Amino acid sequence: MPPGGDVIERWTELTHTAEPDAEPLHLTRYSSAHWPLPQRPGWRLSCVHGGWSAENRLERTTPAVGETTLTSRRGHTGHHASPWVVLDAGHADEEHGEVWATALATSGSWRLTVQRTAARRAGVVASEGHEGVEIPLTPGQRYVSPVSVAVYAAGGFGGVSRALHTYVRRHVLPHPDELRPVLYNSWEATSFEVDEDNQLALARRAASLGAEMFVVDDGWFGARDDDRAGLGDWTPHRRRFPRGLRPLADEVHRLGMSFGVWVEPEMVNADSDLFRAHPDWVLHLPDRDATELRNQLVLDFSRPEVTDWAYGWLHALVADNGVDFLKWDFNRSFTEAGGHGGRPARQVYIEHARGVYRLLDRLRAAFPALRVEACAGGGGRTDLGMLRRTDQVWTSDNTDAVDRLTIQHGFSQVYPAGVMSAWVTDSPNPLTGRSVPLAFRFHSAMAGVLGIGAT
Repeated sequence: MPPGGDVIERWTELTHTAEPDAEPLHLTRYSSAHWPLPQRPGWRLSCVHGGWSAENRLERTTPAVGETTLTSRRGHTGHHASPWVVLDAGHADEEHGEVWATALATSGSWRLTVQRTAARRAGVVASEGHEGVEIPLTPGQRYVSPVSVAVYAAGGFGGVSRALHTYVRRHVLPHPDELRPVLYNSWEATSFEVDEDNQLALARRAASLGAEMFVVDDGWFGARDDDRAGLGDWTPHRRRFPRGLRPLADEVHRLGMSFGVWVEPEMVNADSDLFRAHPDWVLHLPDRDATELRNQLVLDFSRPEVTDWAYGWLHALVADNGVDFLKWDFNRSFTEAGGHGGRPARQVYIEHARGVYRLLDRLRAAFPALRVEACAGGGGRTDLGMLRRTDQVWTSDNTDAVDRLTIQHGFSQVYPAGVMSAWVTDSPNPLTGRSVPLAFRFHSAMAGVLGIGAT
């Protein structure tokens, strides 16, 4: 149990203790923890479900006698579920009743299995990987599972949420006491049509409105005129930024704001110099065609040479342009995900995320003042593992003020409102077409960022 809290942490460490010349061991299945619960007359399961632009729909159901499994087979946490569950005896409300919760700190594929017996007992098994793993252990090698956390509260769902929020702020977030800046992002103003002139104009307008950070979103790099090209070529777009990003960054700083940029380091377009030079860096199976989603493929971040490449250009981007903030996106799930050199695919589904962790840890050690927002096509990679290495989460690509209340309510069951990123955007909303007064749009966004109520 971390000091000063009511949340228990558990994990598994596996070490091959044989002589140096012994054969490797192959881990095929392991779990971070099994959390047994006491006998109660009945059980109710709370979790979230959804999809792109509709994340974190809270649902409370009666689990079947046997096993109920929540999982991601996508190589990342997923829009459709989140790696946490809450259980109660069926009568708890926001402030009353016994409630148990558990979460898993992993950002790759994962599995939570809720067990309910005929004897009215329950339990939860928390594991990374969706169908087991294939991890080789050589003699002397140690493998550590992700942390699983659990909490009990007698004060209802609110009691469990408050305990988890306190845990995240005290023991997970890198900079929990910082007040996040008011951020202006270019995306809904200019989409891919970013250039030095229109971004300078937006930055001056943002500063006049009181914004404290200005972020250039997608379209600033490579041959990125739309989503069909440029991913992987992380140098400023020659036509749009002929002087590079530094003049824009300097003006943003002169205006008194921090400067941020959008990046998607784990992805590549087939129409890119990177893919033409390193097609073998893409996750693929040799006997199948690689399926593009959003016109892009996934780079294999389980490979050190790929993360070394990413560190090189990220380090240069931050250092050369005075970048204060990265919006780190991840816009598609894994398909045909094979391992380089015959490495098992199941290994890639968890080792990719560990490669992302190592890269983020390395980058933040080099730039302690750098701040990072976790984004994955919205809220597709929201978990305790990413929150340990980032400062906030882009909760959803859906900025509709009404829809956001539902999304943010489910999110806040486990994760504190202070890590939610929310925008005030146009009306009618660009995604849903709903017209909402400015006061309501502002209030909904503040409900996410500050955790205040919204009516």
